[in-house]
Amino acid sequence: MRIFDIQRSLKALGHDPGPLDGVWGGSARSALFSLFYVLRAKIAPGAETWPQARLLIAAEQAVMSARGVDLGMIDGLEGPRTEAARRSFAAPRPVEPQARPHAGSVIRQGRAGHPVREITLHCAATRPDWMRGRPLREQIEEIRRWHVELNGWRDIGYHWLVGRDGSVLPGRPETQIGAHVRGRNSGTLGICLIGGHGSAASDRFADHYLPAQGAALDRLLREISARTPIARVSGHNEYAAKACPGFDIRRWLERAE
Repeated sequence: MRIFDIQRSLKALGHDPGPLDGVWGGSARSALFSLFYVLRAKIAPGAETWPQARLLIAAEQAVMSARGVDLGMIDGLEGPRTEAARRSFAAPRPVEPQARPHAGSVIRQGRAGHPVREITLHCAATRPDWMRGRPLREQIEEIRRWHVELNGWRDIGYHWLVGRDGSVLPGRPETQIGAHVRGRNSGTLGICLIGGHGSAASDRFADHYLPAQGAALDRLLREISARTPIARVSGHNEYAAKACPGFDIRRWLERAE
């Protein structure tokens, strides 16, 4: 496609590229980034700027790449390889061997650099058929809307979310302090399982979640443990009068079910 065609298309979409002269300059560049800024609402909802959208996409790409999915360069750009990688990433796979933490590897949060030592599990408290057939990305954006519009938070409170089909996507960046356990957010990562409506703290994992979610959660815990020394995996109900995450974590971790 010629630069003239790009300029003409940008103008047709309402983004002013300046004179339609086929010359790449500041006006054409500004118009293209104006279009990107609009598209980021589709590409990376929740991002306030195009650079932030690219960071969110790059973080997702890095997670998929670390899982062994080939998506090419980690550049924060949406494209067919990223879409194909998402499908591969969401596919069920066997539980991997326990990963060993890299020597000296620590995830730190906030300006104070709180070391991440704990993972807290949550549930979305949604029914099994909630947003059925919709991708996890869209479900995350609905939860983000709850947290931002209803709670007044600046972003979704969880760092990771696990879909009913075993897909896993990031929420708030790990290096940012979350909003998932009152008084215990610093130095913890919040993982949310889609589902859990009507659950009790003493229930079995299988009462409310699917096998693909269990395998995905197990892999995610191992992967995080390889990047920071996790000393404790807790449930939201250990710190608040809630059923969340809706199953006995100790029993699940020990595979006593």
